Amino acid sequence: MGERAARRRVCRAVRARLDPGHRFSRAESARAVVELGVECERAGLDALFLGASRVLDPYVVLGAVAASTRELVVGCLAAPVGERPSSVLAKVVTGLDVCAKGRAVLGIRAAPDRATAPTEPRTEANPTGRGALAEALEVCRAMVRVPSPRLPGSGGGAEGAWNEPRLAGLPIAVLVPLVGSDEGAVVAQLELAARFAEICVVDVGDRVPERGRAPVGASRATGALSDGEWLSAAFSAACLEAGRPPGEVSLLALCAAGQGAADLLGRAGRWTSGVADGVVVDVEVPTPGSRWDPELLRAVASLAC
Repeated sequence: MGERAARRRVCRAVRARLDPGHRFSRAESARAVVELGVECERAGLDALFLGASRVLDPYVVLGAVAASTRELVVGCLAAPVGERPSSVLAKVVTGLDVCAKGRAVLGIRAAPDRATAPTEPRTEANPTGRGALAEALEVCRAMVRVPSPRLPGSGGGAEGAWNEPRLAGLPIAVLVPLVGSDEGAVVAQLELAARFAEICVVDVGDRVPERGRAPVGASRATGALSDGEWLSAAFSAACLEAGRPPGEVSLLALCAAGQGAADLLGRAGRWTSGVADGVVVDVEVPTPGSRWDPELLRAVASLAC
């Protein structure tokens, strides 16, 4: 294969959803995402992520995006725990990374009902004593770094599974929902990202870091902080606890699409001003016959990170 491409640091990215609804056929949706990838690279963005889809396999579409671009990082934000066995997910992303010549990211998130901490007691249903997200991350990391991993697991372990080539530099991204989660769940997932991943993407929704409150259920000490202050402090503490040096794990803010481009860019800019290392902006698939807004993509690429 020759030398692998150097990994590009992700600071400015967009995410698109594949589910077309009644407006699109599957072919139209896939073609639209490939066109978006080309526009993203032309605008100077670092990465294109896709959301999980019930209509199309995002990794197939990302393969087409990789074939149509040269430097754009590609990944899925993110397959929920349990959607695929963790060892299978690692193999799929390994294949994507080979096709993309070292430009893939392995993304994963906890399903809402399985966002458990990594220190559960051993039970018949959970023989490893690990939470679902911790188990999935440990298996995926071993699959891309260890020659023949042996990790038992209630949700899909890796008993001597073989994965070639082993990709020591393949980044793992964890998607952590800030909105709708209590403080304990957010902290547990930040700690797992700090321990196992290279990228932590926090879904901040339509919030801005200068206002709002800490997650529902936060203590009095954290309740007085803004979302940005709380998130920055919690993530820094998680990285220190995991023994990861500053900068080894990137913190990105995923901003939901708002009422307009100006509102979206304004929120994204505030998250990249002293809180997060970068930003991922949600974009909507245009109606058939229309195009992605190149001005919006260029504006995202120009954000200071």
